[in-house]
Amino acid sequence: MSNIKPTSPPRLRLILQGRESRRGMDSHPHRHPFHELAVVTDGRCRWVLERGSVQLRAGEALVLEPGVLHHEESEPGVRTGVWWVGFSLPAHHPPLRRAGHPIPVAEAEPLLERIQTIHREVTRRPLWHERRVALALQELALLLGRPRSSPPPAGRSRTLNQRQLNLMQTAAHYLEANLSEDLAIGEVARIHGLSGPHFTTLFARHHGVSPQKYLQHARFRQARALLADARLSVKEVASLCGFHDPAHFTRQFRRVFGRPPSRCQGT
Repeated sequence: MSNIKPTSPPRLRLILQGRESRRGMDSHPHRHPFHELAVVTDGRCRWVLERGSVQLRAGEALVLEPGVLHHEESEPGVRTGVWWVGFSLPAHHPPLRRAGHPIPVAEAEPLLERIQTIHREVTRRPLWHERRVALALQELALLLGRPRSSPPPAGRSRTLNQRQLNLMQTAAHYLEANLSEDLAIGEVARIHGLSGPHFTTLFARHHGVSPQKYLQHARFRQARALLADARLSVKEVASLCGFHDPAHFTRQFRRVFGRPPSRCQGT
């Protein structure tokens, strides 16, 4: 058996805080052994780092790598609101490309939505939904790992607003990050705050295919890539790509690629 395992999800390390103050913030210099994400909701706030500082306005965000010495400052007399979340990433997780750089309003909006989802769940203890928190953290890591948004493909997404564009991009990343899971599109839609039919319509409008087709294509792309590792058996690859029946996986793989998965191992 191979020792390759699916990546474990991020772990919540810092209880969410929504702080609003007119007296001005001036925290003591500190550092965390985990990633810290902050979104400014009102006013302005400055993060003083070891090498310079970052000024954020309302709607902008900043994520810091573990171990970065920093403190926050805001102007007295100006109402300032900030939401924070701290989380640990599993070993070998891809780096967060946005770390240390201001994140603009359009890209920070979906981050704040996930933070507030986590906050709602955590404050419902002991009735909080642990899986919902884990999914929101996973989506945060995916969003923060992406490069700056590129324009949508020509001819697509012209009728989607910026929030819908961000949501559909996040949904696609979510599907690709959970290929081994038994995903129900209705549940994915609910996690993203949409009804099943509305989610499917927006997804197809942006990506050109239904979420079911997108998921199927992503699973087979992943399977083809994993089969290049000769250490993995066909059964293991099928499981990692969300196929619980190896025989069904083999039939579908042959239909897509014209040959059985065993012929693609180590190639």
